[in-house]
Amino acid sequence: MIKVNNSNETFLKSLQELNDAEAKQRLPTVIYLSILVTVGILGNSIILLVYGCRYKPTNFRCYILCLAVLDLTACCISIPSEIVDNAFPYMYYSEGFCKFSRFTGDVAKLGSAFVLTVMAAGRYRRICFPFSEEMSLKMAKMCCFFAISFSILLSWPTAIIQGQKVKKFPGNVTGYDCSTDDDVRNTKYPFIQATLLFVIFVLIFGILIYLYAKIIWELRDHFRMNRLLKIENGNNGKKRTKHTVTKIFLSITVAYVISYIPHLTLNAITTFIRGDIFPPSPIVLGTLPLLFRSYFVNNVVNIFVYYVGDARFRRHCKKLLQIVISIICRKKIHKELQLDSTEIMSLG
Repeated sequence: MIKVNNSNETFLKSLQELNDAEAKQRLPTVIYLSILVTVGILGNSIILLVYGCRYKPTNFRCYILCLAVLDLTACCISIPSEIVDNAFPYMYYSEGFCKFSRFTGDVAKLGSAFVLTVMAAGRYRRICFPFSEEMSLKMAKMCCFFAISFSILLSWPTAIIQGQKVKKFPGNVTGYDCSTDDDVRNTKYPFIQATLLFVIFVLIFGILIYLYAKIIWELRDHFRMNRLLKIENGNNGKKRTKHTVTKIFLSITVAYVISYIPHLTLNAITTFIRGDIFPPSPIVLGTLPLLFRSYFVNNVVNIFVYYVGDARFRRHCKKLLQIVISIICRKKIHKELQLDSTEIMSLG
């Protein structure tokens, strides 16, 4: 019995040492993801609070809230799972949470892509065909619903493909990683799913680039025509609002595409080229996990886009900050008064 306990202690120590050595290499990724999850939860909560309570129902508000829900879901489930995966690369024992978090991550990625496409299509129709009937709020909500539903439909294989990967080390040491499940690793299904998602993202990127190229070209023509004819009318306020919304949507889309480029590039290489991408080294082991998770920036960056591009949102954020500061100051003053009263009573 003592020998069994000693052998178990040796096993745990050996696995812990292997895990700590790998986790040390991935420390930059853990720090990076920890910053993102903090900023993302706080930022998307503010977006939901301000746009949900201070803005009237419009298509613009519908899209913003839908994206914020998807981003907040990723920040509460997907990013924490990735932090655990990098902090405990050989000791990820929860297969269920691994499957659920990877599935949720794909839903958030695809859902955001489809919602951005709906937004771009709406802007394209509004600007390039100004006399056409505008999409109703009910239709915008239905488009968001179908975007998320379609992303769930395309993501469910991830819950089967992802799972525990058993890693064997010398000395009969066994580790567990959140990766492609061993049950399907040698089948064609991981390749099919990865290829399908890659093609979908490439098509969406192509559609987004095409639509916004047409929008920018049309806006440039409008600007040139108005300046040439020196048109002045009472619709300047509406035009500024329309251009502001377009700039915000364009900025969100650009941030989305840029944040996904490193992830999609590395994902394509690992999908179509088997084996190590680069020879293992401390720099590679510290950098690759970070680049593979570059897309998480998209779940955090939107609040900065809204703060810079939307003056009304900026004002509400400042008011919210003032309220929080005043509450903290009141609590501090109240606590100091309580301490002073306690000292006076003790002296008395």
